[in-house]
Amino acid sequence: MRTTLSLDERLYEKMRAWADRDNVSINQWMATALDREDSRRRNQAHNDWLVAHPELANALDEQDRIAERRFAEGREGVG
Repeated sequence: MRTTLSLDERLYEKMRAWADRDNVSINQWMATALDREDSRRRNQAHNDWLVAHPELANALDEQDRIAERRFAEGREGVG
């Protein structure tokens, strides 16, 4: 899918400089920046959920500890 963006000339020149610095095309630089921002927002939403639901976050942590312990116990004697 292609999308056309209209950018302020100053912003475009900054993006060109950043892309040149990273030795990538402007399109690649923008795609990477958007992916990074998307990841940042999803991580922030996840962290916000954990803070809003500490009891569930603790239960999930406990489930992880149980799974790790069971995995480690299953690996004993292997090899």
